[in-house]
Amino acid sequence: MYTSFNIHIITRIPTRVTQVAVNAILQKLLLLFIGLTTPIGCAIGAFFYLENRPDYVSQHSPVYAGIAVFLLAFLITSATCQVTER
Repeated sequence: MYTSFNIHIITRIPTRVTQVAVNAILQKLLLLFIGLTTPIGCAIGAFFYLENRPDYVSQHSPVYAGIAVFLLAFLITSATCQVTER
């Protein structure tokens, strides 16, 4: 009833299920890593750039600009990650 090829396939099913689960977990972790490090890096860069400009600091706080840059970068990065996820 079972050929040697069928037995080989049946014994490999748990291995493939495990590999699919590991790949899904790694994909989610990479998307989380990319989705957080890019906005944080952009916000820190914008904050330090604006903090070193005396004409900007005299009138505005670079913290709010950093928060705005973080939110915009997060939206753009999450949209890009969702496109590449599917």
